[in-house]
Amino acid sequence: MPRTPDQILQELLRRKYPCGVLDSDDFTGILQAAVREFNAASPLVAFAFFTSVGNQQDYYIFDPADTTTQIEDPDNVGQFLALCAGAISVRDVYWNPGGDWSSLNLFSPGWQMLSQMIVFTGSYFHQPSSLTVLRQKLDHWKTQFGSQGFEVIGEPGTAGAYLRIYPVPLESGSRVLVEYTKAHTVSDIDASYERHLMQWVEVYAAEALANYYAGTSGVELLGFKTSDDALKYWSGRAETLRKRAESIQLGPQGHVARSY
Repeated sequence: MPRTPDQILQELLRRKYPCGVLDSDDFTGILQAAVREFNAASPLVAFAFFTSVGNQQDYYIFDPADTTTQIEDPDNVGQFLALCAGAISVRDVYWNPGGDWSSLNLFSPGWQMLSQMIVFTGSYFHQPSSLTVLRQKLDHWKTQFGSQGFEVIGEPGTAGAYLRIYPVPLESGSRVLVEYTKAHTVSDIDASYERHLMQWVEVYAAEALANYYAGTSGVELLGFKTSDDALKYWSGRAETLRKRAESIQLGPQGHVARSY
């Protein structure tokens, strides 16, 4: 189950982070900064699709009012969402200029199941193993059919931005699969990513304490002889924690070539 902000704060307190220094408002800022950093390092990977229109090259996949790409809100019948609502970036686009590819049995029966799960539901991926299997399939697709061109014009996630695909579709009906990233919220970060979030919480908690001790008058030293000693400790602690988080989360990356 996802952790609540109160549970995260209680863990910090149980690990002896100074409880008399950071109040609830300070912790809200720490958590916001941690989630923002976590989203930059490990955004949520999502997939969605739309159907191309003949001779139309530009698609407003971030605009909930665009009738070509909008999707119905499953929680509010009659209300519509942008196809890639909340997108941070578009990683890749897969489509076949020659027609609809999603129903082709290109690789194995497993592809059929995977295409149904991805293309028709736009499932989100939390587990690296599931994403690895999908990546193998999509890389195989590129090997056979080549990479299709695309460009995002504008800032991803804003209604005025749009996706431009190449070549220009000559006919309607091609299914276009969009791989994009979107932000996590605290409520959807489960056990598979909890450790990574907590690393950033610790970084920003230590940074907040260093900022606190940077003020030399009227601060509670909590065992340190001087505020300079406290500042030195928490600054060093924040730097160490940041390097550790970056080493684990931003280390060697890329798609690994594996046999099928």
